[in-house]
Amino acid sequence: MKSKMTYHAFNDRFDRISYIMDTIGIGEPVVTIPDPYRQDTIKILTDTGVMIVKSLTTHKIITIYIASMDQAFAIYKLGTNNKRVPDGLLTKIRKNQKILKNQPKS
Repeated sequence: MKSKMTYHAFNDRFDRISYIMDTIGIGEPVVTIPDPYRQDTIKILTDTGVMIVKSLTTHKIITIYIASMDQAFAIYKLGTNNKRVPDGLLTKIRKNQKILKNQPKS
């Protein structure tokens, strides 16, 4: 797994990523968009409400985090031409926000 992650993800965010993998799961991609703030980067929203930021150049994961409701709405709307976020995904995001309160800080 280390070879698929940037130094930042593996060394600076490893505890958070491990926590997400153990409690929520990464899930399957639902929407992928170009990152509006970083060139050569994409954001992937998964069906578990997790956001993956990945480099297009190296194909490595830069970071993984629990998406907020606002982030999920923005990514989903951009990636689906303003379609409504599915109820099942909204439920998972709400549940994740409760889990987020217990997430290790990193």
